[in-house]
Amino acid sequence: MATKRAAPPGAGGFFSLFDLSPAVFEEASLSALGATMARAQRQNAIRMGSGYVYLGQFIAHDISKLQRPDGPVTVPAMRQLRTPTLDLDSVYGKGFDDKESAVNEASGEMQIGEVHGSSPGLPGNGDLPRDKETRKARIPEVRNDENLIVAQLHVQFLKLHNLFVAELRRTGSRSSAQELFDAARTQVVLHYQQVVLYDFLDTILERRVWEYVIGGNTGTLWNPPASEMPRMPIEFSAAAFRFGHSMVRPDYQLNRDQGVDLAGLFKMTGDGGFGGKPCLPASHLVDWRFFFHSTAGETPLNEALHIDPAVHVRLADGPLATKNLLIGNQSGLPDGQALVRHVQRAHPALASVVHLRELSQDELNPMLTFRHGATFKSRRVFEELDSPSAAAHFLRSTPLWYYLLAEAQAMHGGSRLGTLGSLLVAEVLRALVWLSSPSILREPLRLPYLRPPHLRPTKDLHGQRYFRMIDLLNAVASKEAGAAKL
Repeated sequence: MATKRAAPPGAGGFFSLFDLSPAVFEEASLSALGATMARAQRQNAIRMGSGYVYLGQFIAHDISKLQRPDGPVTVPAMRQLRTPTLDLDSVYGKGFDDKESAVNEASGEMQIGEVHGSSPGLPGNGDLPRDKETRKARIPEVRNDENLIVAQLHVQFLKLHNLFVAELRRTGSRSSAQELFDAARTQVVLHYQQVVLYDFLDTILERRVWEYVIGGNTGTLWNPPASEMPRMPIEFSAAAFRFGHSMVRPDYQLNRDQGVDLAGLFKMTGDGGFGGKPCLPASHLVDWRFFFHSTAGETPLNEALHIDPAVHVRLADGPLATKNLLIGNQSGLPDGQALVRHVQRAHPALASVVHLRELSQDELNPMLTFRHGATFKSRRVFEELDSPSAAAHFLRSTPLWYYLLAEAQAMHGGSRLGTLGSLLVAEVLRALVWLSSPSILREPLRLPYLRPPHLRPTKDLHGQRYFRMIDLLNAVASKEAGAAKL
């Protein structure tokens, strides 16, 4: 249940899962740490497709958008601009009549934007629907047009919706455009929730945690009744679910013929100007086999980087690492050590099952490679700070976001989240699916899945079949390939 720091029911805000005393750091020390994290050299890749990194960003945009107050930043004063449930309001907005969602009111389908030129052999085509004059995306969540990969992922959900509309029309189970729209939306949301729980989380969580929380459908840190107002835990939003920022590559192979660097991802959007083209060039359409493991496994992947304290992404106003650390500071988060000790005291059975432990000082201060002039040196992260007192402070009281990155590296070599990070992400996403409507956790029998051609679950967990993200993407690509042959 929500704590006393929760936003009042109906406010749609944020709350604390733990209500612990905040760890407040000097902003100058956090800025120095963020700059150090940004200077660490690029890590090696891990056996995880980069598609999961951007699927994580898509999920984050679907469940949380913070409106900061004009006055002091406090948890009760924060406001949500998205529904904090996994209901794809980032795609559907307020529904059939929402003009931001670009619905074809005659068919119940979602509109797809044009692309410039042609590129034979790529799986599918199309961009976000756009205003012809401004080129602004006509979607409820404009952050999904910030970079090309997330924009293209949003397009795939629009196409998946249209796939279900076609199947509903074929079976004759719905008549009006709005009925088709509503029924297709339900199907897309159900498939999306299954992908989040049984593909995305299974890929990024520690195995013991996934088995206990998701596999066992067991909530301990947050186990809300179905009647609870959905809200967003600040420990998740401001720290735990920002792990993907460390996994971003400096460059990507979009398809067989086209590569792009990180800056290029932002140029191939409405605000980025599409490289001078009138709309998205067809040459830059994403071939998803380069981002997710295909069933055959024969296509090279853009593999994600490690989850660790090296965060290379820079924004116009400085390192992303600095921004994240400052957001955590302003949000009143506890430090990592305090949170581990709290869970161990308040939930000893859970801590025992998942083997939750506190990181050692060496684990908090890992060896990374830094450039010094023309040479490269391996040094511990806090040794790169100019202030020994700040380094000593961070070892005793570590910003939560940094702690979770270090935990992932210490426990799994950066290939997945550590125990505390896994618990926070698993518990929150499980609870948000539970609070969603529709929800595969609350209404699994009343909400059957449709089975359009080419859409089949390929993930086997404990003898049951589940959908992977690549299954949804392959179904869309197969439909388009079939249409192209007509």
